[in-house]
Amino acid sequence: MPEAAPFERHTERYEGWFEEHEAAYQSELEALRRLIPTTGYGVEIGVGSARFAAPLGMQVGIDPAGKMLQYARDREDPEVVYNHPYPSARLGVELAMYLQNRFISSVRRR
Repeated sequence: MPEAAPFERHTERYEGWFEEHEAAYQSELEALRRLIPTTGYGVEIGVGSARFAAPLGMQVGIDPAGKMLQYARDREDPEVVYNHPYPSARLGVELAMYLQNRFISSVRRR
């Protein structure tokens, strides 16, 4: 998919930038922490490598770049990483159904 192609090609470069610029990364995390609620169910669309989702407590991440998602899976957070080839006219419906099923199954397990 053309939209994900740069992230598929430059995954290591993307990750490396944040490792080389730790202060900038921590600054961005802190800015996001001020905006994101600490309770509820977190979903990041465009989760990439989960570099932000994991420390921010997102439970679900969606991204079309499989190589980036492998980094996310290696981080083990978010708990669920879903590879979806968005943009799609059906994404809203598919996402709603996915989250509904995920939420219902989570509630049933408790």
